[in-house]
Amino acid sequence: MTNFTVTAITKLGMGAEAIDTFEAGAITKIGQVRGKADAVTDALIKALFEQGVRGNDWRKGKDMPEAHKKAYAERLAFYGQAVWTKEEKAELALPAPKKENFETEGDFLVAQKARKALQDKPSTKMKNLAKRFDTLAKQAGEIETPAGNPKTPKTGMEVLSSHIQNALKTLQGDKAFPDTFEHDEAVAILMAFQKKFRLDTGKPVDIDSII
Repeated sequence: MTNFTVTAITKLGMGAEAIDTFEAGAITKIGQVRGKADAVTDALIKALFEQGVRGNDWRKGKDMPEAHKKAYAERLAFYGQAVWTKEEKAELALPAPKKENFETEGDFLVAQKARKALQDKPSTKMKNLAKRFDTLAKQAGEIETPAGNPKTPKTGMEVLSSHIQNALKTLQGDKAFPDTFEHDEAVAILMAFQKKFRLDTGKPVDIDSII
């Protein structure tokens, strides 16, 4: 990560008090990014991990020390302002749903649940992102996986990405295909599929070219 990238990320975190400005900026960037989101997120989380940030720092937890409460609240504030869309922020600025404004109790409960999910969006997503720190910690030998512990099942996107990557390896390998097989077109279609659905290509992404 170049000095330019570090400076750009740090600027996004200006105003942070309880956490480092680079971490605040990284949290903001992770919340903002849309295209190549996983690549940017993984690169920034790796950089934060190398600076000492760990999964539990991004979790609320029980009986937190006061310093952790302040740091977590600030992380949540930076991430929330970035991850909520303009429309979502406008919706949250409106008064909470009231039962008397709905024809049925069911409609009210649906609206209430949707509002709660929107309010919890930053904490829910940060809790999931914390798992990526845990993965790095396991790879570094900081967290031991108990023998016989079942592995976390892969998501549908991870399985699909793996299948497409394997298909491309087959097409780009030395396997024989019929002369009538449109080899180049097949490769182009699969690569376009990866791009369309933002699948992991298995190739490292240079974050300096994205920020």
